[in-house]
Amino acid sequence: MEEAVRYPDSGSVVVGVDGSDSARTAAMWAAAEAVRRDRPLHIVYGADTDARIIYLSAE
Repeated sequence: MEEAVRYPDSGSVVVGVDGSDSARTAAMWAAAEAVRRDRPLHIVYGADTDARIIYLSAE
């Protein structure tokens, strides 16, 4: 049986959020994981721009 290859932890912890409760939970988990791994945390915010396009295109 082959042994699983393990790579060292590297890079940053990245989490995407959208303002929802589950995204907040994910961000909190990612923050704790970044601390545990001693890595930078990057939070990417996704916004719903489709709803705003109505106002931008109004004349």
